[in-house]
Amino acid sequence: MIVSPLKLNRSFLSPLGRRIPLASAGFSLVEVIVGMLIAMLFVASSMQLMVYAMLLQTQGREMSTTKSWIQEDIEQIRSLAAGYKSTQLTAPTTLGATTINVEWVDGFASGDTLRIGSDPTPYSVTAVSTTPAQLTFNPAIASVQASGGNVIAINMCNATTPAFGFAQALRTELPSLVASTRTIGGQTYTLIRGGPGGSAIPVVANTPPYHILQFNYQVVPQGSTTAVAVLDTEVIPDAALKCP
Repeated sequence: MIVSPLKLNRSFLSPLGRRIPLASAGFSLVEVIVGMLIAMLFVASSMQLMVYAMLLQTQGREMSTTKSWIQEDIEQIRSLAAGYKSTQLTAPTTLGATTINVEWVDGFASGDTLRIGSDPTPYSVTAVSTTPAQLTFNPAIASVQASGGNVIAINMCNATTPAFGFAQALRTELPSLVASTRTIGGQTYTLIRGGPGGSAIPVVANTPPYHILQFNYQVVPQGSTTAVAVLDTEVIPDAALKCP
């Protein structure tokens, strides 16, 4: 008797009596493992992207805050420069008078040479009063000027050395930093106000008539020497722009 080889029937009957090939009955163990690995890789990649996005968001907030901090200090310096040795008449001048009433007297000092409105006469300041804001000078007023006229110190308009320019005068009057240290996002930072080239103080630009004061700002994390924010800027007193 000849016995034929055993043939395996690679199928099973469904509950409805249909014969379904075993290959289509489900996933093999290898397929399940591969699927799980792919899913794990996808989740890991997604987590990395989320962490990276959160890091960028945090760095963005810190960068924005540090730049605003620098801007605060720049604005207080620009405010000073706007009225430094430059003011306006609060009342018309009177012929023969040696005193004028002005809006403010920031930066004015005895020895300054005044230009009052459109009057070409040079007036030499002999006294400065803050309350009320007045400038005393000689000679006496030779031409009536209307209220609101500009009053500027012109003795620095044509400086031939940095020591006698508007920029140097402004540098000697600079206010303190708005804040030397601040805590941002749990980290303490220090604001440094210096000048270009690593100077510890702002620098007078070496260009006659020496009206430009150059600044370099850096925000440095505590315990580090690497700045997270750097800004270079220049400030010119308004009086320099009104020179005759």
